[in-house]
Amino acid sequence: MGGGNGQKSKMAHERNAEKNKASKGSQLEANKKAMNN
Repeated sequence: MGGGNGQKSKMAHERNAEKNKASKGSQLEANKKAMNN
């Protein structure tokens, strides 16, 4: 929700996804949300 912030959120989400590699489903969902942003 906000141009510049969206990119920062995406990076944070990707980092979180890497940390939580156990939950692959969550990672995919996070990626989808980031792409939508």
